[in-house]
Amino acid sequence: MAKLFGILNLTPDSFSDGNLYSTHEKAIFHARELSKTFYAVDIGSHSTRPSATILGFEQEIFRLNNIIQEISHFSNTSIDSFHFETQKFAIQQGVSYINDVTGFRDEKIFQYAPRNIRFIFMHNLGVPPVKTNVLNCDGDEVIREIKNWGKKKLQHFEVLGVKSDRFVFDIGIGFGKTAEQSLYLIENIEKFCDFPIPIMVGHSRKSFMELIKPNASIDERDTITQSLTQSMSQKGIEYFRIHKV
Repeated sequence: MAKLFGILNLTPDSFSDGNLYSTHEKAIFHARELSKTFYAVDIGSHSTRPSATILGFEQEIFRLNNIIQEISHFSNTSIDSFHFETQKFAIQQGVSYINDVTGFRDEKIFQYAPRNIRFIFMHNLGVPPVKTNVLNCDGDEVIREIKNWGKKKLQHFEVLGVKSDRFVFDIGIGFGKTAEQSLYLIENIEKFCDFPIPIMVGHSRKSFMELIKPNASIDERDTITQSLTQSMSQKGIEYFRIHKV
């Protein structure tokens, strides 16, 4: 059974829904809507789109305010942040997952998080992504490169004393990859089913969809997202991070 993480962006500058949920009332309303069909609500207060401004943890926590705690009363929650202070705050507020797009470049949270917290780490070549900084390979070599990167990270986490059963691996669609590479990963996602931990795919509304339907509207990208999610779920992928079902 696929576990769908619904995206709740509290940011004014996210690539598809910036400023839509930047007030407390709008954020809670949208989270309640997501909770009707999603396994968890993934809450982000920092955009990681290309050329996004890097914020300090103080601004992140200011945007989060009491939102995590309130949502945690009616849904599983995840925090999308790479700042230790924000991650720590989110745990105090009741999240179950820490979703770090840098792949836990800052490892301090492992020493703080209780055993029930799970971690999502993402393959990347830098955050925010730079469009010219991409993997220098194609086809199955891209898959091997990402798998090797993920396995090395897991080995490192084990050395730090964090068991692999606490992790989910996000293959990082759009981060350090061309549109063609991202689409290839999705079309061949079954080749990740032998990875030692569950895989997450965050493909929702992303720019590689131009290869499927040029100049697609947000609604059309949501339709493409739903179709790809269903296909990848049938191939054995367990976790997805998406905007809408």
